[in-house]
Amino acid sequence: MKFRPNTTTSERQLCIALAATGRTVSLDELTAWRKDGLLPPMASTGLGAGKGKSYYWREEEIVARAQAVYDAMQRHGRPNEALITLFLSGFAVSLVQLRRAWLHRARMRRPPAVRVVQKNFDASGLMDPGADRLLLQAALCVGAAVETGDVPQRVATRALLDQALSKLRLTWDGANDSGLADQLWQLLNIIGSVLDSSDLVREASDDELRIAQRHLGVAMQFLSDCSDASEVLGEKLGPQLFLFFLTLLRSGQADTLDRMMAYVDGVSWQAGLPPARNHSISA
Repeated sequence: MKFRPNTTTSERQLCIALAATGRTVSLDELTAWRKDGLLPPMASTGLGAGKGKSYYWREEEIVARAQAVYDAMQRHGRPNEALITLFLSGFAVSLVQLRRAWLHRARMRRPPAVRVVQKNFDASGLMDPGADRLLLQAALCVGAAVETGDVPQRVATRALLDQALSKLRLTWDGANDSGLADQLWQLLNIIGSVLDSSDLVREASDDELRIAQRHLGVAMQFLSDCSDASEVLGEKLGPQLFLFFLTLLRSGQADTLDRMMAYVDGVSWQAGLPPARNHSISA
């Protein structure tokens, strides 16, 4: 008779582990999650002639993954959104399903409400007043003049970006540093909305998706040290950052992205943070 390895996890064991963290999940729900690609397929071992099989997961992080699925389903209630959340969190998902889920998400999302307001943002301290920098200065001013999304969320995100910019030592003499984070968040929303509704994810190669996901892991690990609310805000920042990384990769700026993320990783290493999670991705 063959026995299941001790390092594996059965469905009942997973249910018990989830219940220990306050997450009640039935066997039927686990089956549905597997069918939707939220959990990996199960391996099996024969129990002997006529005695059937034992089914289990070999993945070491199956409990952490199931916890992430449960939390995402509680927030969104839709497998497509949960699949995207898993991918942005660094877990392995089918890239075919990811492209399909992202396309569906883009079709269902409403464009962000944009309101132009009277706001004076002094960007003169950010750069030399040369003509070659005027476009960048104008872009920052546009970010100051446009309001998008929920105000409390924007305030919380601005606080997170404030801390992140400070840790990255991205401050400028004479500039309104707190205002800069606000303007960057507004531009992230505007540009991210355009990228989100494009064919960027659908047309990206598997390698580009994997590399962008790996860079996102570094960025989110860094942000997690900047705010207690980074896990929730990560669902707002994660898609935009992923799309920006993917855009850089597809536009031939891989070296620039590598240098940028090496700097972020270096700051994290100096602060004594653990390395970013790097799960493998299935095709």
